[in-house]
Amino acid sequence: MFLRSNLAECGIGNREGAHATDYILWREDDDIRAVFGLTRSGYLLVQMPDRVPDLATLIPFWAGRHVLGMSGASDQVGNVLPALGLLPDQDDLVEDEPLLVLDLHDLATGDDTLRAVCSGDGDILSNWFCSYGKETGLPFSKVDIERRVQSALVDGLVQILESEGQPVAMTSVNAAVENTIQVGGVFVPRSVRNRGYGRRVVAAQLAQARDNGVRCAILFAANKAAEAAYAAIGFRRIGTYRVVMFNTPRTIVG
Repeated sequence: MFLRSNLAECGIGNREGAHATDYILWREDDDIRAVFGLTRSGYLLVQMPDRVPDLATLIPFWAGRHVLGMSGASDQVGNVLPALGLLPDQDDLVEDEPLLVLDLHDLATGDDTLRAVCSGDGDILSNWFCSYGKETGLPFSKVDIERRVQSALVDGLVQILESEGQPVAMTSVNAAVENTIQVGGVFVPRSVRNRGYGRRVVAAQLAQARDNGVRCAILFAANKAAEAAYAAIGFRRIGTYRVVMFNTPRTIVG
C-alpha cells in the first residue's frame, strides 16, 4: 500500500518530501515479479509475492543510502534485509502484526460521528502521540510530536471520537490509493480503554470513507485485543506484516 500511495502522491523521479520514493522493478520473462522502494526519508518497502533469486543485485542501486527501517509482508522483509546486509540487532524494533482487510460493503457500523481536530486539541494530541509512540515501541522526540500535531491540524486526516463531550479516541489514514485506504494511528487513552472506543472510532471513520466512495480498508493490529475489536466490525486476517525500525540508521554498503 505504501508503494502505491507514495507513487500516487509523489510520482517517479521526485526528490522532495519524505514520501518520495526510488523504485526498482524486478522483471522475469517480461513480467514484473517484484517491486522495491526506498523513500527519501530512508524507509525500505517491498512487494515480492514470489522469491527473487539474487536480492544482493539490489545493492549497487542503493549503495551509500541510509536506511531507518523497513516494512512489508513478514517473509518478504525477512528475505530482503539480510541480502542488503541490514540484519536487525537486539536493540532494534522488529514487530510482526496481523494484516487485516475489510470490504466496506461488509462494514458493521453504529451511530457514531467523528469530528476533525481543532486548534484547542493541541495538548491532547501531544499527549496522545507521545503515548502512542511509547506503546508502539517508537518513542517520538519532542520535534516529532510537534510535527505530528501540526500536520494533524492542517491535513485533516486525524479525526476524534467524543463521548459526553470529551475526546476518547483518535484515528487517521496512513495511505490512500483510488478506492482503498489504510487505517493507522488508532489510539485510545488508557483511562478509557476496554469500552469499545477503538472499534467505534474505526467503524465511524470507515463509514464516512465508504460514503465518499472508498470500497476497501486495510490495517495492522497491534495486539490480539485490537485484532478482536477490528474483527467485530468485519475485518479478516490475510497475512502478517513486519515493521523493522533501526535504533541507529544503517548504510547499504556496496
